[in-house]
Amino acid sequence: MNIPSNGVSLHVTDQGQGIPAVVFLHCWGGSTRTWDRIIAALPPRYRTVAIDQRGWGASEHPTRGYSVAELADDTEGAIEALGLERYILVGHSMGGKTAQLVASRRPKGLVGLVLVAPAPPSPLKIPEELRVMLEGPNVREFVTMALEQILTYKPLSREDAELMISDAIRGSADARAAWGRQTSLEDITDAVSHIDAPTLVISGDHDKIQPIETLRRELLPRISGAVMQVLANVGHLSPLEAPEEIARRLDSFAQGASVQALALSRFEMPSLLERTLSQHLTLPREIASVRIPDSPLAQKAVDLAYRVSPAVVWTHVLRTFVFGALVGRAQNLRYDEELFFLASVLHDLGLTTEFRSTERFEVVGADAAAAFLRDQGVNDERRAIIWDAIALHTSVGIASRKRPEIALVHIGAGIDVLGLELNKLPPTLVAQTIEALPRHDFNKAFFSVLVDTIAHAPQSAAMTWMSETANEYVPGCHCPSFTSQLQASPFKE
Repeated sequence: MNIPSNGVSLHVTDQGQGIPAVVFLHCWGGSTRTWDRIIAALPPRYRTVAIDQRGWGASEHPTRGYSVAELADDTEGAIEALGLERYILVGHSMGGKTAQLVASRRPKGLVGLVLVAPAPPSPLKIPEELRVMLEGPNVREFVTMALEQILTYKPLSREDAELMISDAIRGSADARAAWGRQTSLEDITDAVSHIDAPTLVISGDHDKIQPIETLRRELLPRISGAVMQVLANVGHLSPLEAPEEIARRLDSFAQGASVQALALSRFEMPSLLERTLSQHLTLPREIASVRIPDSPLAQKAVDLAYRVSPAVVWTHVLRTFVFGALVGRAQNLRYDEELFFLASVLHDLGLTTEFRSTERFEVVGADAAAAFLRDQGVNDERRAIIWDAIALHTSVGIASRKRPEIALVHIGAGIDVLGLELNKLPPTLVAQTIEALPRHDFNKAFFSVLVDTIAHAPQSAAMTWMSETANEYVPGCHCPSFTSQLQASPFKE
């Protein structure tokens, strides 16, 4: 269907029902069809809206109006016309730059931003010979060459290649030329710093157009709390190269507490910590009467955990420290406060897409923390203590017998996740902790992170406390338990 927006007629595909809706903006040379395979791979719980940007696809082809601001106005007008109350905005490449400007305006209803191989907010350096080809008449030849040499890591199917070629040909000459001569050169870096929506950046490890290094330098530092996920063996056209993987990550993001928390905060006064985090990476001096370490090393650990962790994990690791410190105080324990803080803040790195691997997440997190601390010049003895605290934090009956810095991570995490012996803490201090570090439907969101981590490497759950969860909630997973392994023992007795 076509809808009027900002003085032009935009073609829109609108499918399904559900909240939040997911709104898609395509790349240069693309159209709503670019997103078809991702939309098909998403669970049916979403309403999906794909927009042909002006000059592309079946939308109107005006001779002007191709600035980022006008494309953002078009998008906001379409969203308003469709009456979307809550939505996640997804933009690829050129559409990613438009999405950044829309999000920087903090529009009502926006609860999440997903940037897929996005153009950076700073001016994009496009060689002059490439600009000439972008606006030239030989569209089929140019796009065919780009698909083979620049845009993809793995060859597209003939069908997908023809889709990209035909969409580029269908685009107007004015739209094709505007990206290289105008839109890509605009600097929206100041505006992007105002983005307050949870943001996920998805990049292919073989992207020649927007390399990972460029996005880490030009984009991530400008969006508070933005998290990058890297797709292996994928180039710039990830919506066509890895649609199922993008759909899975988009679904996980949409279901996560990061989006849910922002949706709730539209109606609630944000806590002290939420206000602090939205502006800086500096934590309050204390939470629930517990002093928060502020050494340079502690601050670097905070920066790392904040950068890579979804909100549900980030707030959990901080509550782990506070609850553990309250237990340590009640038991008059003497311990190294910085060591305990570092172990607490870094203890779930294995649950983040930045670090997760094929091993169980506790060990992955311990290894990641140890590597980080080694780079910071922390000696072997202190690194070993933190490694043990993280690797053993789910080990009931073992961690609690170790030194306080290790035991308190286990105890604090147990209180926060399962409520173990929560009743032994002063209710007033528990309330203050949760006020500063809101839980927001923590159980559901944290469980979703666990399941997503297991799905990445199902065998990492074999013969662990997660094997039951893996077998029940990860499709196709058949993780052996201790009982099944014992019964399958090859010894004949």
